[in-house]
Amino acid sequence: MDLITEKLSVLCKVNSPVPIAYLNVYEVGDVWIKINSCNGCPPKSREKCCGSCPMITKIGCRLHLEDKGSKKPFRCIVNPIPTICLSWCLLEFKCIQGSKEGLIRKIREPGDVFR
Repeated sequence: MDLITEKLSVLCKVNSPVPIAYLNVYEVGDVWIKINSCNGCPPKSREKCCGSCPMITKIGCRLHLEDKGSKKPFRCIVNPIPTICLSWCLLEFKCIQGSKEGLIRKIREPGDVFR
């Protein structure tokens, strides 16, 4: 893949704003894809991620529950990124390009542990 930017970036779909890949996370040119999403996360943990967002309800985020995801705020779409650690988070990312190719980063593990 040609370098589009050397800064931390996210690649998203336009009509359904969901991250496809994170670029330049640990080094220039690396590419990370999400292999485990928020779907299995219990509502209490989702509340921790969303903090005091007025869109959160007992059954989930009002914006995320809509059929069309185009109203999701950008910050909500791209976070958390692979470098962050949240002990309750189920997100997992796999490196598909770069020196860590084939390794997995689980958000719940501190210290940038790769498996």
